[in-house]
Amino acid sequence: MRYLLIVCCLLVTGAGIRDARADPDYAALLESLIDHTVIPDYENFARATSDLQAEFETNGCTDMAAMRSGYHKAMDAWQHVSHIRFGPVMKEDRVYRVQFWPDKRNITSRHLGALLENDNDEARSLSGIIADSVAVQGFPALERLLFDQAEDQPLPEPSCGLARSITLNLSNIAGEIAAEWKNSYRRTMLTAGPDNPEYLNVKEAVKIMHGALSTSLQILVNVKIAPVLGESREASKPRRAESWRSARAMRNIAINIETALRLYEGGDAHSNGFDDILLQRGGDEEHAVIAGGLIQSLKWAQELDEPIADVVSDSSHYSKLSLIAGQLAGVQAEVNGVLVDALGLSLGFNALDGD
Repeated sequence: MRYLLIVCCLLVTGAGIRDARADPDYAALLESLIDHTVIPDYENFARATSDLQAEFETNGCTDMAAMRSGYHKAMDAWQHVSHIRFGPVMKEDRVYRVQFWPDKRNITSRHLGALLENDNDEARSLSGIIADSVAVQGFPALERLLFDQAEDQPLPEPSCGLARSITLNLSNIAGEIAAEWKNSYRRTMLTAGPDNPEYLNVKEAVKIMHGALSTSLQILVNVKIAPVLGESREASKPRRAESWRSARAMRNIAINIETALRLYEGGDAHSNGFDDILLQRGGDEEHAVIAGGLIQSLKWAQELDEPIADVVSDSSHYSKLSLIAGQLAGVQAEVNGVLVDALGLSLGFNALDGD
């Protein structure tokens, strides 16, 4: 694929980045990453889903524009935390209940259709959808209900009842995750040690956080962009894109890139982040590749803010999306190479392994 050819032009040799100096301050780095990125973003996700659920409860599914706006705000918030594949979000299948995607076998549509045809309203209640399938509990099912319906028409029953149950489920899950991070999981990560049930030392916790950064880039390239690009523009597959029904595939990609940049910087350019460790180890050129690649790919993604079918049908836009994939692949190579070396880590488990 063409974008892979770009990677070789972006890689910078990382030999010698790590020296004999003491390990970095893992505890300070970890605390900054948690307090300036993870917890604030999960709290925002909880607020956005709560607002979405309140919208469905108060307007009786009559104002489609307002419901779609609430959906977009909640989905924006999810995109800021969707790269986190450890901790509270992995309990009780929460990550899949929030977003069962990719759905290569169209499980969501089949289960959704069965629920809408069921004469028993209880099947579409909160307990009903939880008993049914993860595929009908989150954003993909809600997207179908909202965006397969004309914008100038209210959402009819039984779709309205099912949508209310989905938004309540999303709000409950988001609230639980945010509370668990603030009340217990933050401490679990920051008190790593022999008696800790998950982390033997703080270095292991940093390694998990680094894995979230690497995984976010891998998802962007291998899951969100490459399947859409196909082997050529003529063979592109826009319906393989995330959130294509709501015309926000590129919006998701831009948010994901912005989130990766924030995670790399520890929240912002003034917080303690991965970038500081790399620069302290003399990795100025490598930092320029990572930060510059993320900033450039973010700019390009924001320029392509249109339905994904329009992006891949236009030759110049298709080429730019290919360039984004190449930039991000190059950034991931540096994150998995020189940054790992600077942190004194070994490349560990990837959340996508086995998928």
